[in-house]
Amino acid sequence: MEDFLGYRIGLFVNNSSISPSPNLYSFTVSDNIYSAFPQLDLQFPDASGLFLEFGNFGQGVPLNIKFGVAATSAMLDVDFRSSRRDYTRPAGGTPGLNGILEVKGLHSSFYLNRKVPDAALKKMTVSDAVKKLFSFEAKLKVENTRGNIESYAFDDLYFFTKDVLLPQAASGKARPYVFFRNLHDELHFTSVDFLENSAPAENLLFGDIAGGIEEGNAYATLNFFLPYNEGLEKTLNSFSVAGGILKNDLSFGLIEKSVASDAKDKIPVVVGTKICNGRYFGRQFNPKVDYADLNKAFCADAMRAGFFVDKVFAGLPFHPNLAAGKTVNAAVSLLDSEGKPELSETFSGKWLIEQSFHSWDGTTNRGMTKLILCRSSMKPRRDSIIMDRAFTG
Repeated sequence: MEDFLGYRIGLFVNNSSISPSPNLYSFTVSDNIYSAFPQLDLQFPDASGLFLEFGNFGQGVPLNIKFGVAATSAMLDVDFRSSRRDYTRPAGGTPGLNGILEVKGLHSSFYLNRKVPDAALKKMTVSDAVKKLFSFEAKLKVENTRGNIESYAFDDLYFFTKDVLLPQAASGKARPYVFFRNLHDELHFTSVDFLENSAPAENLLFGDIAGGIEEGNAYATLNFFLPYNEGLEKTLNSFSVAGGILKNDLSFGLIEKSVASDAKDKIPVVVGTKICNGRYFGRQFNPKVDYADLNKAFCADAMRAGFFVDKVFAGLPFHPNLAAGKTVNAAVSLLDSEGKPELSETFSGKWLIEQSFHSWDGTTNRGMTKLILCRSSMKPRRDSIIMDRAFTG
């Protein structure tokens, strides 16, 4: 693999040691905190049809992607296997088995032996069970859980962990656990709180702000930073705020005074899509709440719509250090009343990477990283009506 226009890039098909020239193909590799298997989307021109003829992209064929920046040691090195070929787009000229291949790939772990051994998971915590089942993983990240379980693992290892162990891990917690593998090959079984509390992997800058979050700390510059609400058309109007419900007219319901301790506290921006006790999110649950009933609502759709209402879609030049489950600090610019740039108090701060997309475009010879960022709390401007209503009695 050689440097190519400032990048280090390679596509290795079927364990070959030779990579085609990077200007001959394009791809996107992506991960997601709700998926145990990162994905690959590859566009490859097969002008002669010989790649199809020799089975280079048949189902299960190994596909290794290496993608980095020549000036740094940071590198994505991910193993996939082809899962399907959607279609070929004719390349023109003489008709034949030729065109642009659209190849899909799943992380290679999807194709490993996933049968669970006949092991009883008796009188151990969920976290210990996960550590036992995935002891072969080099980068296993597991948050400790409380309470014993008594189950027998059977059939598919990943499905058992997702369908049986994941719901049990959330017992007694306001926030759910997630089970996912990112593009750094880290397999996570952790709570959302654990992810959000992790140290930022990078400080990002958007707009014309001198210094950003910390002077001289704007290592990566965002090209765009946009509101993102896909799939949230039915988001509820009531937001959990401190000890009450902040309605869409910015007035409080249920109680007249906030229970926030001081103005440093953040306002939760999560909603309860199926949970009536939404005002307890971000704080201690009412002891009278039936945890078992609440946990039944923690399905994937409820988590997506209910815990990360506030999202943005951001993009920057290729940045291999950013992957799902990491956090970033963002310094975001806005214009003041005089048209001068200043730091946005509301949108600046820590964000969790829900999904990351790292792309190479062989037609333009450019690499790019796109991120879906999310958060469960916000820090409104000091002079905003939200701050006034939430933190003053």
